[in-house]
Amino acid sequence: MNRAILTAGITAAVGLHMLLAAGPAAAASGKVTLYRNADFTAPAVARIYNSCTGTATLTNPVASFDNQPLPGCAVILQTRAGATFTLCAGRGIVPPAYREADRALIKPGTTPPCAITTSA
Repeated sequence: MNRAILTAGITAAVGLHMLLAAGPAAAASGKVTLYRNADFTAPAVARIYNSCTGTATLTNPVASFDNQPLPGCAVILQTRAGATFTLCAGRGIVPPAYREADRALIKPGTTPPCAITTSA
C-alpha cells in the first residue's frame, strides 16, 4: 500500500513539474513590434497579446514591423482618415501612405505570410 502511494506521489510531482514548465510556453500569444526606421531599428511599439483585441496609439511614424500574430488575429495600422493596412505575418516594410498611422489595432482576422523575408 505504501509503495502505491509513493508511486502515485512521484507521478503527480513529475506531472506537476511538466505542467509548470510548459505553462507560459503552452499558452498561445501573439507579438508585434513596430519600428520607426525601415531597417528594423528604433522600436516604436512592442506588444505581446493573448486575445484578438487591443489598440495602441502611435505617437511616432512606423516604417517597418516584425509581426508574429496569434492564430485568428490580424494587426492593422489605421490612419486618421480611416485608411487601413493589415500587417503580414513576418517582417516587412510599411508602405509610405501608412507610416503616419495613428493607431495599431488587433482584431479577429486572417494574416497572410509576408511575401519576402527581410532582415535587419
